[in-house]
Amino acid sequence: MEFSILTAVFFGALAIIFSIKEERSKKKLAEAQKQLEAEKNKLKDNIINEENMNKVKEELTHVMVHELRAPLASIKDSSELLLSDKFTEEEKKQFLKIINHEAKLLLSHVSGILDAAKLESGTFTLEKNKENISDIIYETIKLFEPQANKKNLTLSSHIDSPFPFVFIDKIRIEQVINNLLSNSIKFTPQGGKITVKARRSLDGGVEIIVEDTGIGVPKELQGDIFNKFYQVKNHGIEIQGTGLGLYITKKIVEAHGGTIEIESEENQGTKIKVSLPAYDETHQAPSYLPN
Repeated sequence: MEFSILTAVFFGALAIIFSIKEERSKKKLAEAQKQLEAEKNKLKDNIINEENMNKVKEELTHVMVHELRAPLASIKDSSELLLSDKFTEEEKKQFLKIINHEAKLLLSHVSGILDAAKLESGTFTLEKNKENISDIIYETIKLFEPQANKKNLTLSSHIDSPFPFVFIDKIRIEQVINNLLSNSIKFTPQGGKITVKARRSLDGGVEIIVEDTGIGVPKELQGDIFNKFYQVKNHGIEIQGTGLGLYITKKIVEAHGGTIEIESEENQGTKIKVSLPAYDETHQAPSYLPN
């Protein structure tokens, strides 16, 4: 009887021990499976990131080949004609103008491609200071007056006074206004009108509005215009460009803690509003542009 009790106790203890070991094994197995799943997801994310980076590289290469070839060919042809003795001085001047125009276009394309590459790698930095944005707007408008006059466009500005200071990277905000004005001039037909407005917003920040009487953007396409490599088409006509200008513009605005919005009707013009936060000496906006 005593032996039977001892035997029962012994086997009972063994059962408990095995049960505990089995429970621990299950727990360890579950932890191992969880860790394996995490590593698998991490590997999957790395593969996706690498695929995305390769896709971006391919797109950048395509843009470089497609968009840089035309101005380079034009510069080459014009310079060859310039070296010829068959043309008058006046005609040679025209070739020089073509070379100058295409060189500027080339520089713009290269700058856009480099900026896009920096955005992808997270190395695009901002250097912010207290600035008077009204001066920046006036200076940028002056640069575009010759282009506007060439298309017989009315280019005007309405800036509130006194105007609040803002904490910005001056060069990058110039780039934003530059891109918006460049698009308006590009997409506004002869004799149209472009207006740049700047005013204080209700929260103490500033709003910059670029409004034109151009071809407009259909409602269904307005969600895409700030996407990378997006090319605007109107009535099936594709406008030449890298498709990076508005993408970079949006990134710069967001890095300043601001927002950018579009209002447009096809064939009725476009209004783009950039909102920037008020100047605050304690405000530390991000130094790097978000990916």
